[in-house]
Order: sequence, then C-alpha cells, then structure tokens
Amino acid sequence: MTKTLLTYQRKYELWSVAGRWAPLSENDTASYVAHVAEAMGVEPEWEIDLTVNPDSFRDMLATMIRHECGDQPYPAVTISHAIDLAMA
Repeated sequence: MTKTLLTYQRKYELWSVAGRWAPLSENDTASYVAHVAEAMGVEPEWEIDLTVNPDSFRDMLATMIRHECGDQPYPAVTISHAIDLAMA
C-alpha cells in the first residue's frame, strides 16, 4: 500500500486524497475519499506530499486499512516501518 501511494504521487502526480483511489466501478469511491479525508482532517482535494509529511502518510494508511478491513490491527511502529521501507 505504501509503494502504491508513493507511485500515485511520484509517477502519476496524484497529490490529494481524492486522487488516490481505484475507479468508481471498483469502490464506493466518494464514501472512501470522504472517510479518509475526514479522518485526516483535510479536504479531499488538498495537496499532500507524503514524502515530507510522514504523519499524514501514517494517518492515510491507518484510515485506509480501517476502511478496507473494518479494523486497523497494526501498531504505529509497523506502519512507520512500512513507510520507511517504501521511501528507501
């Protein structure tokens, strides 16, 4: 997930919460975007550089995991480690 989000930003220049989701045919994208943006305390279209804002990156990942799985079982250290590995 961390590598995918970084690819969206680096390769496809998708900087906002709204820009990082699968096509409408695969998800209730509007609900997903609204949930993640609200949890992060941002507007869906605000630009977020995940490479310079690890707190936002952690928040985005944790919220996406919770949205996808109904729970977020990973400790913060695990998510931080995943971010470190993806950015290396």
